[in-house]
Amino acid sequence: MLVNGRNYGCGPHRNGVEHACRNGLKVKSKLAEKRILGTLHDDLLSESAIEWAEEEAKCYIEELNAAANRNDSDVDALREEIANLEKRIGRVVDAISHGLEDSAKLVAELKNLEAEKSALEGQLAAKTVSAPARLPKLVADAMRRYRE
Repeated sequence: MLVNGRNYGCGPHRNGVEHACRNGLKVKSKLAEKRILGTLHDDLLSESAIEWAEEEAKCYIEELNAAANRNDSDVDALREEIANLEKRIGRVVDAISHGLEDSAKLVAELKNLEAEKSALEGQLAAKTVSAPARLPKLVADAMRRYRE
């Protein structure tokens, strides 16, 4: 802990609890920070650390893209099912308006079709992936800044 404005040392020793700690060693804060932060700086800016970060970012972007592509086929199938249901709903509405069949039976069918459509729309909303389109640029910018 910082025991005064310029040195790190043992807090209990500094606070007069000598029986808790006999370590009276003090290290100048500027020296400790220079060595600790310098080592961190060197490690984080090493070529291997930068390569690792770039590779991790690329893998993450690939995973996002793969998930979006998987969802695309599911989303397309759901949209097609919804479109088919809308056509069926339209035919039932036409039949009701023209009095072609028993209206109670048609109203019940209409309610079922609309419930099915609503359920599919909920699935569609859950599967719609809004993968951040700007993520690759953000990662590239971050890596550039990281190197600077």
